[in-house]
Amino acid sequence: MNTRNNVRHCAVLVGCLLATATAAAVDEKVFPGSVCQPATGPVAYFGDGSVGNLSTTDAVIVMCPVVRDDTTSTTNVISNSSVWVVNPGPTSTSLACLIQMDDFDTGSFAFISKTTVSIGSAPQEIAFPKLGIAGGAEWAVDVSCLLPPSLSPVGPSTVKNIRTTEP
Repeated sequence: MNTRNNVRHCAVLVGCLLATATAAAVDEKVFPGSVCQPATGPVAYFGDGSVGNLSTTDAVIVMCPVVRDDTTSTTNVISNSSVWVVNPGPTSTSLACLIQMDDFDTGSFAFISKTTVSIGSAPQEIAFPKLGIAGGAEWAVDVSCLLPPSLSPVGPSTVKNIRTTEP
């Protein structure tokens, strides 16, 4: 009888620990570049889920929504985010992305902007620090990227994916 009670107590304890671990889990999301829509110029969508600029003369801006399901945090809206991109060059052209949050009721906004560090055909990460503002829990968040013209024969500048983490 004592052994049976011990097993029950252990089962309850393990269940409580699992529930606590699940509640404290990090809320990470990964979106393919294909969620991005062109704000300027035409884009191409590729089978690997990326979006790119095929023009060899003009830059294109794409806007990418970020889905949030934690609208309770009062300071950190996005605790960590990154955009994986390919910037084939040329060296005088950079690929720039920004993550921003908007309060459409008041017209307020906050943003962080970064550009690529290297040129090449391999994907590279543009990492952003936390994005947050007091009272920004219900603000919309999106990522925008300026994709430079394609470089033949290397290929197009692309957004591969967007990764975000909510607190």
